[in-house]
Amino acid sequence: MAASPVSGRSTKDTLKLLYKTHMVTVEVGPEKEHFVVHQSLICDKSRYFAKALSGSFQEGITRFVRLPDVSPILFRIFVAWLYHGKLAYVATDAGIDEDFASLEFTEEDIEKTEIDQTDVYPPDDTGSNSAVSNDSETDCGTLRNTKSTFTVENPRVQTSSSTKPANNTVIPTDFKNDEENPESWALHVFTKLYVFAERFDIRQLRADALDRLATVMDKGQVLLGFGAIQYLYLNTTANSKLRTYIVHRTAYRCKFAEPASEYEKLPVEFLVAVLLTNGRRLTDKQCDECHQRALKLRGLLDFEHDDVCKTQDLAPYKLDMCFYHEHPDEEERKACAARRTTTE
Repeated sequence: MAASPVSGRSTKDTLKLLYKTHMVTVEVGPEKEHFVVHQSLICDKSRYFAKALSGSFQEGITRFVRLPDVSPILFRIFVAWLYHGKLAYVATDAGIDEDFASLEFTEEDIEKTEIDQTDVYPPDDTGSNSAVSNDSETDCGTLRNTKSTFTVENPRVQTSSSTKPANNTVIPTDFKNDEENPESWALHVFTKLYVFAERFDIRQLRADALDRLATVMDKGQVLLGFGAIQYLYLNTTANSKLRTYIVHRTAYRCKFAEPASEYEKLPVEFLVAVLLTNGRRLTDKQCDECHQRALKLRGLLDFEHDDVCKTQDLAPYKLDMCFYHEHPDEEERKACAARRTTTE
């Protein structure tokens, strides 16, 4: 039987998750939009929900989870992915363009406090005293009061949001989102979807969002804007694969034509990572002798680092996108590579 395009799990195994299971209601956003999903399916894909809906947590008892600070638009994409194994979207009455416009980065997005990278999941169930009260919400991490100093200086950014926009990647005026074609979606949708997937620990959705983001960036020959990078670093953990990808993408593709003062607005961790990546690169089109000499001079001859290619000046994403995935074993990695080959 054919494998699911998301997880490598067979369709038969996925269908088994829909039988003999409870239904769970997830209340999303300030408007309290309700989504009813199969508990076994959502717990199979998300470690966060698996923990929240187990043991003596109130959510596990009532099968009701409140997520007031989550975008219903992102949750709609998640539910479609959950049941169909691919990225798709069913628009609200407002239409997909207006729906996705609500996801654009704002000053508020990049001024929010950073997540505590040591605790992004609900606490472990340690006994009967761990049950939360009826009116509480599942906690998605402790917040720190570290604010961004990023300011908006790009008047060309287009947005239909009433909130002042951050420095997004500029979208052409004839850009059209297509519900069934994720490659038509704007970059900010995938960035926020990846952050959503990291927050709720949905490993396979992280990989899908990152892959689609990479495809759209390749087709449009664009990079993420400063606001998107700020948002990414405020809302992901230090070992985020999307952080790594954006660092590589910037190091290998950015022309660095802006004044130095512009780059001072970016996270220090990001700038240091880009600096190190560029410092470890080798000049392309060298003869073997010059190449070996360059390796020695750079101290890379015996240097073992998985994002350094010692044969040519290529970024990891040019060699294998699985570098940015989180496959638990080689079998899944090979299956993922095979699926990409059939869809390219």
